[in-house]
Amino acid sequence: VVRFYAEACPSCRVTSSIFRKWSRGIVRGSSTDSDSSESTIPIKVLEMPLTRATSSFLQDELQVEKIPYCHLYHPDYGLIEEQLVMNRADLKDFCNTVDTWSRGGIDFDLE
Repeated sequence: VVRFYAEACPSCRVTSSIFRKWSRGIVRGSSTDSDSSESTIPIKVLEMPLTRATSSFLQDELQVEKIPYCHLYHPDYGLIEEQLVMNRADLKDFCNTVDTWSRGGIDFDLE
């Protein structure tokens, strides 16, 4: 999982603490949702800040046009999910997708 953000972005600041709390849980093998079972697929999380040095790479190479933005990568297939997470509800939707995938609950068409 990669989260793209900027320090000056109000939406990024609103969702930042929620994302970090969720990411600590998913990296340990469980989500922050108390009703969910433990993760069966290991998840790595990275936060990538938008700066002058990274902006052209993010736009040109990764097609990240707006922030905050999240990508879910599969180690064999690359990018399999992306979502603009402008508010808490968007972030929760993305985190739920990753939680479900990490437990084997979503079968992405990767072929």
